[in-house]
Amino acid sequence: MMRFVPYLPALLLLSGCAQIFDGNAFKAVDTPPTLSASTIKAESDSTLVTQITSDSSFITSLKSNPDALSAVQGVLSNVYSNYPANGVSATTVVTDAQAYITATSGATAAGTVVTSALSQAQTLVNNPSASSAATALTNMFAGQTADQIVATLTQFENMSGAFSAMQTAATSGNTVNSTTFYGSTSSKLNLAVTAALAASVNAFVADYGGGSSAIATLAGQLAKGNTPTPGNNVNAVAAALSGTGSDPNTNNYAYLATVKSLVKT
Repeated sequence: MMRFVPYLPALLLLSGCAQIFDGNAFKAVDTPPTLSASTIKAESDSTLVTQITSDSSFITSLKSNPDALSAVQGVLSNVYSNYPANGVSATTVVTDAQAYITATSGATAAGTVVTSALSQAQTLVNNPSASSAATALTNMFAGQTADQIVATLTQFENMSGAFSAMQTAATSGNTVNSTTFYGSTSSKLNLAVTAALAASVNAFVADYGGGSSAIATLAGQLAKGNTPTPGNNVNAVAAALSGTGSDPNTNNYAYLATVKSLVKT
């Protein structure tokens, strides 16, 4: 059984120095540098991907600098959201989208939710239904304030766009090619759990009308412990997880068919 491990940025800090996982060796790095949003906006997507995937101090710095995180997200999303018109490869789309997801989850509370919600994701995958998705979402945010939930829902909503781009890049005929979708990442389970949660959030937000007002309404209900009401979009999530909605030409969440074997217990 594959072990669920935190995203790279969530590795423990040892001896006062940030540690990064580089191949099979740990090595210490200096105190995270101060990041400039304007400097980041001028960097290439490939440079940011390298920083995100090889240096945990970079993401540690993003945690305390939301403007810098927003700049990182902007550079990466500008690439994958304009595919295929921009002519980049499917591999680049997947790599940039995964880096976006890693940075977002590592620098925001969304990553903490992903790490703590494995059991909810497994329950949803084992029993895919709209009601299971509603229960999972309610449990994910139990005890949080509406403002906290809004912030996290917004980041999950942002990440859902990255997953949609990965689906587009990995679509072959009537299926999402799982090899292309996951690319060379060594954290498939982490990515699969995040995909299930991000899709669920996106579906509920869409069923509530979409946009910031829908996020606020949904967050208000979750903060009160109320189970949200699912609609057609959440049903599409359940269909994808059950395998009956795996055609990316008809289901925006078809990529969830690739997560079942990884998350299911």
